[in-house]
Amino acid sequence: MAAGQTFRALCPEAKALHVFEVVSEQGKTVAWCTRCRKVFPLAGLSDGRGDDDIAPPARPKRGRKT
Repeated sequence: MAAGQTFRALCPEAKALHVFEVVSEQGKTVAWCTRCRKVFPLAGLSDGRGDDDIAPPARPKRGRKT
């Protein structure tokens, strides 16, 4: 996954489906939960649908464009 890409997955903190953004932190590629505002390793995230299914795309961002 490329930095800046968003996806939905089960948040380990909230145990709910949240939107994550792929970011680079200290040379590592990690996932940032846009709701909990915490960083998690990409390998530890799941969409809860199993390995055979593709995760649904993230909802488009809303608000003012900068």
